[in-house]
Amino acid sequence: MPVEYQVEYAKSGRSRCRLTGNSIPNKALRIGELVENDYGTAPAWMNFDDFENDYASVMRFVNKCGDKPDGYSSLKPKDKQRVNAILDGSSRPVMPLGYVEPEEEEDEEEDEEENESEEEEESYSYRRRASKRPRIDDSQRFSTMADPQEFMQNVQNNIAPSILSSLNQLGQISNASSISSMNQGSLPPSFFALPPKTNNEHQPIMFDAPRPIFDLLDGISESTPKRPKSTLKRPKTTPKKVSAPTPFISLSNAEPFTTMTMPDQNTSLESMVKRMTPTELQLLLARIVVKDPGQSEAIKSNVLKVIESRKTIKA
Repeated sequence: MPVEYQVEYAKSGRSRCRLTGNSIPNKALRIGELVENDYGTAPAWMNFDDFENDYASVMRFVNKCGDKPDGYSSLKPKDKQRVNAILDGSSRPVMPLGYVEPEEEEDEEEDEEENESEEEEESYSYRRRASKRPRIDDSQRFSTMADPQEFMQNVQNNIAPSILSSLNQLGQISNASSISSMNQGSLPPSFFALPPKTNNEHQPIMFDAPRPIFDLLDGISESTPKRPKSTLKRPKTTPKKVSAPTPFISLSNAEPFTTMTMPDQNTSLESMVKRMTPTELQLLLARIVVKDPGQSEAIKSNVLKVIESRKTIKA
């Protein structure tokens, strides 16, 4: 599609060049491409000196301009020669590296637009097919499910005998009579027991786990080889030295005493016994717990001596 261009001499110094952003001097030759804006159609001005040195703008002008730009007839002869040199190709700037011809750019844009339009059509057709697709309600969904009776019959006739025959060949079931009965006939009726039917034929059926199969496979664990013991030896560790045990007295039932450590057994026992009643003394004698059994008799004898001394004092 041809693009309209206009050439003239600047009427003032207020316009700016679209390429550089600089103001175009008054009465300087300028060229503009007609573009649409909010106020209608107006030229986007370019200083002709900057224009003829810009390869992309020149090639766009050559490819898009029809015969001559508007205002060509009012130009000076030397300026007409400048415009003609650009149109006939005698004077053009050097093509920069990486430049893509305008036709190729437009072809790429057209290809992108075509791809986008094809994707939009495909998505629209998919949505249209999806909207016409009938919705399946619960009744239709459950009605197309396999019949439970047929499913269990298939298990009884095909699946169960193959499983049992494989186990029989491996020799993993000890009960040979149950295997022979399974191979000759069918599984026990309890294996294929179904829940009672309900009035609602679309209600999903819940199955319990078939318990008899576990009874048939009880012998597997007996013939299964045990896991071999590890041959790795643990490193030997030297035992830690333990300090000598410290005797202690546990008085769980004697209030207010609980558990105390006795650094000096003679002094501690005398101070404790002086505040005890005879009942508490008997309880203390029965509740003495010593970590080192060899010291228990010595402690008991000390307690008995204190008890005897208290009896003598009271008498």
